[in-house]
Amino acid sequence: MKKKLRFIINPIAGTRYKNLRPKAIEKFIDREQFDFDIAYTERQGHAEELAAKAAEEGIDIVAIAGGDGSVNEAARGLKYSKTALAIIPIGSGNGVARKLNIPLKPYKALQLINTGKVLLMDGGSVNDEFFLMSPGLGFDAAMLQNFDKFKMRGVWGYLKSLFQTSKTFKAFDVVLNLDGKEIKERVYSILLSNIGQLGYGITFDKASKVDDGYLELVTMKEFPKWKILWYILVAFFLNPAKASIISIYRFKQMTGVISAKQCLQIDGDYKKEVESIKANVVEKVVNVIVPSNYN
Repeated sequence: MKKKLRFIINPIAGTRYKNLRPKAIEKFIDREQFDFDIAYTERQGHAEELAAKAAEEGIDIVAIAGGDGSVNEAARGLKYSKTALAIIPIGSGNGVARKLNIPLKPYKALQLINTGKVLLMDGGSVNDEFFLMSPGLGFDAAMLQNFDKFKMRGVWGYLKSLFQTSKTFKAFDVVLNLDGKEIKERVYSILLSNIGQLGYGITFDKASKVDDGYLELVTMKEFPKWKILWYILVAFFLNPAKASIISIYRFKQMTGVISAKQCLQIDGDYKKEVESIKANVVEKVVNVIVPSNYN
């Protein structure tokens, strides 16, 4: 019996939507294995609704075509269900796809659906909201808030937002409790991660595992703003984990208070300003299609 496959496509994700048309899906999906249909997102949060509906209908695989925000939405809709999530990365950063070795070319990601295996992946919760990738508090979230205002997408849009945000952003104090251990720092940003990276290949923890029952906390300490260009180069071309401003911790549960309200982003989508933070790992929550040789 053929498996049921549903594509959920974000038509405004990134810059590569032109590479994913119904004819391309027809060409690269094995029709002897799958019957498929297509749904399109119409607003923020719609991918979660569509994925949850697919799970209720007994769809075997939901293939989300979009960026990391769309991937996170679809994962929320599939939590603890038998329906597996396939990722077609047509966004900008594509952090989840990079971590799981999913091809960044859409047609190759389509072919992976035919040959991949299922991995039961962890997620996380921050301030009672689910995430699959890397939510952030502080500078990176403020940068994303600005990015959403620009028409420019991709790396250049992020760089423009980065420089604009850096002009006015101020460091803040945090007191964090990680599994009973207290940490006090003055920082520009706090990153929680289930995948050890931000996207664009910017990796903080290469040893990070998506199914080990832990999350990573990455703090970026205050630094002179005139050094920002150097740290951009470190992030993209060197090893950001070795930068003196970066500290990395592993944890299962975390609570924290901050000295001033800060922006919060979840997997690339700006959410709101918050005064405190709590987070925990959510173990074995989503089935994801990965390459057969992924480990």
